[in-house]
Amino acid sequence: MPPEQVDTLDSATAAIMRLFAQSEPSSTTARTRHLILRRLLRSGSIATGSATRELMLAAPEAASSASRPTTDDPRWMPYLNDRLSQLARQTDEPGYPRTETLVSAWNHANALLELDTPTPSVLPVEGRAVNLVWQRRGWYIEIEIDVPTVSFWARDVKSGESHEGDIESPDGREYLRDLLRMIVQ
Repeated sequence: MPPEQVDTLDSATAAIMRLFAQSEPSSTTARTRHLILRRLLRSGSIATGSATRELMLAAPEAASSASRPTTDDPRWMPYLNDRLSQLARQTDEPGYPRTETLVSAWNHANALLELDTPTPSVLPVEGRAVNLVWQRRGWYIEIEIDVPTVSFWARDVKSGESHEGDIESPDGREYLRDLLRMIVQ
């Protein structure tokens, strides 16, 4: 990758990007890329822009190697990784989420979802946002990522009672985690 495409990444991330560009594609390399990307996104050390887009576009090969479950990978990760990578290829098209929105979706999923959380549907929505959606065990739960806002809405289908909140607030985040735990079989 040319240095001008590295954007505002720190030197460690830039070194990893150079390593990715030089390495031969293989399932081991793809798996390593996937794990490094996951750690970088969790730490917040990746800046948005072309370098982030490069990493996200590399994710489909990682997703195929990650589709074999391991004990340390959540079951939702391969699908989420693949779906966000598909959307990353369309960030320049009208109505599709921007790169920073997709990175935010990945970060929030890694921060909120547990190993046994069911796999969400991943949908682009009007206004260049992305939604993570579950319809399980009598609940409809939706997380909307529309940078800088991240919120959730949930409805108990039987009672009709609905709940909404801001994921950035500790109370909202914990309430959402409790809801997601309820829908696990």
